[in-house]
Amino acid sequence: MRKELLTHIGIGAILVLVLAAAFVYLSFDIGKRVDKIKESRSSLDFHSQIAELLFALRADFNAVSPYILGIENILPSRDELVNFSRDLSAAAGQNSVSFTSKFSGENLIGKISADDLKWIGVDFTLGGGFDNIVNFLKTVENSRYSIKLNALDLSRRDNDYRGLLNGKVFYF
Repeated sequence: MRKELLTHIGIGAILVLVLAAAFVYLSFDIGKRVDKIKESRSSLDFHSQIAELLFALRADFNAVSPYILGIENILPSRDELVNFSRDLSAAAGQNSVSFTSKFSGENLIGKISADDLKWIGVDFTLGGGFDNIVNFLKTVENSRYSIKLNALDLSRRDNDYRGLLNGKVFYF
């Protein structure tokens, strides 16, 4: 009977050890699976946010797309800049201003895609009355060319002003 009791206790102890080992194994396995679920949920949230942003961008693109052609026509193409000096010389003539210009460089640094806004550097020399120069600059501002002036240097000799300007003319 004692042998039977020891056998039952031994079998019970082995069964408890096996169940304890199974419990420890399952708890580690469940922990790993919980971590995988958290990782999957985080990835799903991230992809959901990306999808929402893409949807918003698509909506913005659809709202803007009717205006793209007009926007592209606002700025001249690079080939159309051939007329730049001639157009500004005509405006200078209308405002009684002496005018010369020359291109001074282009933004060729780095990779530029076909859809990027590009520019060519330009230097101007002006001469004439102050009011005439101001009127000429207003005419240039209202022209089809988009020009950013980096520097403007005016000097006066009697009633005649001389101006040196440098900047960028943009094209698309």
